[in-house]
Amino acid sequence: CPGQPLGSEGRAGDDGSVAFFCCCTMRGWRQTTSREAAEMSAPPHSEEVQVWRVRQERGPAHVRKLMRDSASLLSSRPPCSEVRGIRYGEWLQLAGEPGYIHAFAGAATHVDRVPGYKKLQKGGCVDEDLHAITWRDECAASMESAIFDEEQGRCSWRDAQGALRPLCRDTSRPAPNCSAGAPTRSGAARPLREAMRAAAPEGEGPTLFCFSVVRKGRYETPLLQELLNQSVGIFACDSFAVFSPSEPFPIGRAPRGLGGQQVWTHHFEGAPVGVSKDGTAGNTRLFINVWNRLKDLPMWRVADFTLKVDPDAVLIPGRLKRHLSAYSNWGPTFVKNCNKVPGHPDFPMMFGAVEVLSREAWETYFARQDECVSGLKWETWGEAYFLGKCLDKLGVPGLGDFTILGDNLCTGAVCGDGIMAAYHPFKDIASWYHCWGQAHAAKQEVTFTPVPRPVSFAFKA
Repeated sequence: CPGQPLGSEGRAGDDGSVAFFCCCTMRGWRQTTSREAAEMSAPPHSEEVQVWRVRQERGPAHVRKLMRDSASLLSSRPPCSEVRGIRYGEWLQLAGEPGYIHAFAGAATHVDRVPGYKKLQKGGCVDEDLHAITWRDECAASMESAIFDEEQGRCSWRDAQGALRPLCRDTSRPAPNCSAGAPTRSGAARPLREAMRAAAPEGEGPTLFCFSVVRKGRYETPLLQELLNQSVGIFACDSFAVFSPSEPFPIGRAPRGLGGQQVWTHHFEGAPVGVSKDGTAGNTRLFINVWNRLKDLPMWRVADFTLKVDPDAVLIPGRLKRHLSAYSNWGPTFVKNCNKVPGHPDFPMMFGAVEVLSREAWETYFARQDECVSGLKWETWGEAYFLGKCLDKLGVPGLGDFTILGDNLCTGAVCGDGIMAAYHPFKDIASWYHCWGQAHAAKQEVTFTPVPRPVSFAFKA
């Protein structure tokens, strides 16, 4: 690779050769297959960056480092998410970020083009090689100024003189219909916030987006598979997601009540896990990567609360909603759920079995996380300790509610107490269900007193 720094990538044409791909590493050259060479030299279908949507029925779309299925996996895009890129043969080169998606393998395409819309000043759509919009619903969703012309049976817009002009689509087909993010219990292809509120799987109250992190081949995977089959734990929340540092794999097929679709993990970049200052897992870097991946999903933006739930935590979402109802208008806030050592400078704190943050708290973290990564000495911390300290640093108020989590690592877990909304830890299926059964068999749920809202808290109308 003449003139190229070690480790860079470029087409073999950098030195005038053909049908080669130069990796610029100490391993030297690697000859490509004729198909790969054709893909690399194929002209783009369009020089313009276009928007594409991952097809829901195909599962996540894998982003590779190179235009090869054997290339390193950089990330994945969940079903219904949108990506921007330029098509080269069977591959989609992402715009604004590195990576390629093998998106057009014959008829089994992995993405659909999201239409662009154009207002015409004169003439008709066909004159501009565009397509008329004849569906009323698509017209209403296309842009704010769209008007469906009943007389002409097409979508229009009104110019400054009040005349109706054509509004056209640049694709032959309308926008693909998709339910954003993970399945909700309703399974309906509606806006995510509406679907979540309509589902209300376990009681009325604030909407919950719940996620867990699993390692393929460890105890978490079969446990979550069983919970999915029975629609309990995180799968009884209004929406859910499962993250894994391995390549995306299916947890299982959701029951009919959850939409009946295959539930896939979301890939994130792994990181070494050491030992924290407290003797627990030093996994902050790993979870920074998880939260960066979480940011890509739409569900947290519309849920009232988003919570990380350890797979071995027995979660009762309906009871948690009753706890959180009193806090749903507090704006940015998070729950400090353990006060194991009253008076200690680290307590009360947020224990990691169930981490509850409001939507506004996540917005604050995502906007300002660099202040924590560069301003805190977190290398020997566990992720829950880091996240709590980070939110404290960013001025997000933490509310101390110790009636949400019963944790044997804090002050104990009594599954039949009738008050806690989660219990931890129960790592095998039998003990998890035994605790879950005790929680639901409690003759009467104990009345709890919500934490009063401090005057300093911002009120959210």
